[in-house]
Amino acid sequence: MAAPSRPPLRERILVVEDDANMRRTLQLLLQSDWDVDAVADGRSALAAAALRVPDLVLSDLVLPGLDGFALLHRLRADPRTRLVPIIAVSGLDQEEARIHALESGASDFLIKPFSERELRARVATQLEMARLRREALQRQSEERFRSLVEAIRDYAICRLDTEGRIVSWNAGAEAIHGYREQEILGRPFSIFHSEEADWSLEATLRRAIAEGRFEDEGWRVRKDGSRFWANTVLTPIRDEADRRLGFAKITRDLTEQKRAEEEIVRLNADLERRVHVRTGELEAANAELEAFSYSVSHDLRAPLRAIDGFSHALMEDYPDQLPPAATDYLRRIVAGTRKMSELIDGLLDLSRVSRAEMRWQEVDLSAMARQVAEGLQRSEPQRRVQWDIADALAARGDPRLLRVVLDNLIGNAWKFTGGKETARIQIGLRTNGERAYFVADDGAGFDMAYAGKLFGAFQRLHNEREFEGTGIGLATVRRVVNRHGGRIWAEAEPGRGATFFFTLGPGMPVDEPLRPASPPGTGSS
Repeated sequence: MAAPSRPPLRERILVVEDDANMRRTLQLLLQSDWDVDAVADGRSALAAAALRVPDLVLSDLVLPGLDGFALLHRLRADPRTRLVPIIAVSGLDQEEARIHALESGASDFLIKPFSERELRARVATQLEMARLRREALQRQSEERFRSLVEAIRDYAICRLDTEGRIVSWNAGAEAIHGYREQEILGRPFSIFHSEEADWSLEATLRRAIAEGRFEDEGWRVRKDGSRFWANTVLTPIRDEADRRLGFAKITRDLTEQKRAEEEIVRLNADLERRVHVRTGELEAANAELEAFSYSVSHDLRAPLRAIDGFSHALMEDYPDQLPPAATDYLRRIVAGTRKMSELIDGLLDLSRVSRAEMRWQEVDLSAMARQVAEGLQRSEPQRRVQWDIADALAARGDPRLLRVVLDNLIGNAWKFTGGKETARIQIGLRTNGERAYFVADDGAGFDMAYAGKLFGAFQRLHNEREFEGTGIGLATVRRVVNRHGGRIWAEAEPGRGATFFFTLGPGMPVDEPLRPASPPGTGSS
């Protein structure tokens, strides 16, 4: 009884992404067609690749510890992973970042956000190109082996006289060109070139004499009129007195390799076409989203304004006629409209930071943080807060979007220290292999077991009656940081405060002096 056929092995993809939600999303999008291993940092990726070489690596460029660019260099330096295709992923849509990634060894570049269709198309194309390269390398290896064992049959080897006429012909030449020896002797080797080819027998012989060796690739014609892609080496033959006796000509048939290369070119062109089409679709989707945002901003606010206005009018015009319960209901209605308006504002902010064009420039985060702090202090002058804002916090980014980050992070620190008699809020910089800006407070804090919920929209770790909010602010902050090529994370303890760290990707040296006070938990006093 014949053994059952084994199913083909699925190709293995190694996903390197520090964000747990994105890592899980990539697994879900890819696992239907490929086996997927997922890790959170560069060193784990190297360990996974050493344990089992993947067929493709999909890596974010902004990673903790060993970043994406260093990972690219390490993978390309390892002979086991030197030829593995690598797709670099970044939220930073900059030509400099793309060039840096490609120069570091990336095979392709994918910009966040991207669609499932684009992701799968790029992965499939890179895997197909890798298969074609492996097949070509395998064929080349087989050719080298056969050249040692069967060189006479696999190479067309002939000898020419000084005028380029054929004077000897081997079995390999007969197999490749289709002519028997008695048919070809005495004829010039120009017979293998088509009449329309831009080629000269005399010029080719002169170059071989002048350079000592002439190598050429191109289409050649067999006896039956069919074409094949040939690699030809022409070498002068001389006697002991350096007199030219003729030439040795060796030809290899590389048609299959040529077709593989043409298939790669076709796949690349098809990929570019699909990316172009997808770009148009994304532009149309952005236009629709802009129109939807306008509708949300205007059409939803109109009834809210009416509800709020009439509720206030009832309370102001009929204060004595309304029973206490009715007045309480109206106050709840007003509070609900205010909450709904804040939610609309938050959703629009979240949408805008994803679509806004980035305007890169140097930003003074210290001055910006002081402006935010002064505004909060003016809003509640009775509060006692010790502000510790480091000087000369420089960053490169979009000032409008970075203001959104500070408004939310410092605003949260202000809110969650509201129950303290004297609160402390710090804004500074920590350098530990990467520049991480931080906003720290000694307020309510939170349980780190729930830290994974922090940056999702409408996710809250505290009761709304205790601390007001929409649950959208940190999701907006994360999106801004991602667009700057950075990452954001938090460290906290219930009742002892929280520290939010964020990076802004490459662009600032890590050896600049540390100016601010150290954040809580670093061991500094």
